[in-house]
Amino acid sequence: MKLFIVLGMHRSGTSALGNALRDSGVDMGKPSHDGSESEDFVSLNGKILTHAGGDWKNPPSKKAIMATAQKLGGSIKRVIAKNKNDEAWGFKDPRSTLTIEALIPHVETLTDDYVIYACFRKPEHVAQSLENRGIPHKKGYRLAKEYNRRLLRFLEGWLSLNE
Repeated sequence: MKLFIVLGMHRSGTSALGNALRDSGVDMGKPSHDGSESEDFVSLNGKILTHAGGDWKNPPSKKAIMATAQKLGGSIKRVIAKNKNDEAWGFKDPRSTLTIEALIPHVETLTDDYVIYACFRKPEHVAQSLENRGIPHKKGYRLAKEYNRRLLRFLEGWLSLNE
C-alpha cells in the first residue's frame, strides 16, 4: 500500500498532479463535483476549517485547526480508513494544505509508506487566476502566500522529524 498526498494552494497545479496520479492508476477517492478533488477530504477539511472558525478563503490559525482536529479525531480516522486500500491510493484537496498537520498523525497510524507532493506557484500567478474566478487580486495574493507559508512550515517540521 502506498499513499500519495497532494498539497498546495488552489490554482497551483494540484489538480493536474491529482489527475495525473488518477490516470496512472492511483485511487484518489471519489471525485468531488469538479472531478479533481477527493470528495471525502473536501468534506472533512471543510468541517475542520468551519469548526475552527474559517474556511479555505479565511484560514483559521493552526492552533484553532489543531484544537478542532482533537475534537474531530474520530471523523478524521473514519475518512482516512474509508479511503485507504491495499493498492496505491491518495487524496488531493488544497484545503489539506491547511489541515495536514491534523491529518498526518492519523495517516501514520495506517501506513508509513506515503509520499507528499507539494505544489507551489508564484503568488502573483495564483492571484491572477483567482481574480478570473471573482476573488480580488489582493486577497488572492495574500491567500497564496499564506498557503505557501503554511506548507513550507509543515514540510520543514516533517522533514526534521523524518531525518
